[in-house]
Amino acid sequence: MEFERVLRNRASIRKYNDRIPDDETIQKIIDAALLSPIVRWHKFHISVVTNKEVIQLAETAANEYAKTKEPKKFMYERASLAVQKANYAVRMYEKVGFRTVDENDEEFIMVCEL
Repeated sequence: MEFERVLRNRASIRKYNDRIPDDETIQKIIDAALLSPIVRWHKFHISVVTNKEVIQLAETAANEYAKTKEPKKFMYERASLAVQKANYAVRMYEKVGFRTVDENDEEFIMVCEL
């Protein structure tokens, strides 16, 4: 089955080169991302930067920020989510700092202070 093959062979790649894909390839990548189920539930914005000078400037700024001793500051004070009670991810969320603050028949409402 093709779908199963895709799932079994997927990988997260963190090794990049400095080649910028052509516009057609970029559009195919965006179209594929828009097929994700998460698109229905979250608002997001896709930005494509192809100017190598801008990319280098952003990488330099990110690297310099990562070197600072300042604690990372978030835009929000807390994150919240709803998780179905039968979802095994509840334990994972608890391990990373989420706590249950409310619940209903089907789901837990969880919060994590940032």
